[in-house]
Amino acid sequence: MWIPHWLRKVAAQGCQVLSAARDFDKALSPYRKAATQGDAIAQGTLGAMYHQIHPKAAVYWFRKAAAQGNAEAQGALGAMYYSGHGVARNYAKAVYWFRKAATQGNTEAQYGLGLMYDSGHGVPQDYVQAAKWSILAKAGGVKDANELLSSLESEMTPAQIAEAELLALPPFADE
Repeated sequence: MWIPHWLRKVAAQGCQVLSAARDFDKALSPYRKAATQGDAIAQGTLGAMYHQIHPKAAVYWFRKAAAQGNAEAQGALGAMYYSGHGVARNYAKAVYWFRKAATQGNTEAQYGLGLMYDSGHGVPQDYVQAAKWSILAKAGGVKDANELLSSLESEMTPAQIAEAELLALPPFADE
């Protein structure tokens, strides 16, 4: 199961905090208080902390944070729908959440969207779009994006590669 790097890191840190705490509820209390008051960062953190131990709770908190535009939570929801972890597998919803996060610059979601376009899950298969999102993810430091991009380029024409590279360029403001 593919899990975004940042989510693995936060979940591991959260689990260390929780395992060091004698009382699980006490350890989560400050996050829960902030999250119930609408703090998107606390909501996303709770989602990450619950990810492995209570996936349905993770989905609940990620949805709250994602609704407020939190790109990390949106990307995490995309990954959960992609893998079926905590929710029924749903590629269309995975694409929806990956796209929301990817357009905000979330590199893990860009990689996820590249995977979706490569496989044709949730979207029509499109190597140009897959390469575009993989180029962006690679530029953002996602190591797995390089392997995906190499695989894609072996299936693409030079014109398709050039098109993907152009699509991956940042938009320029009108002068």
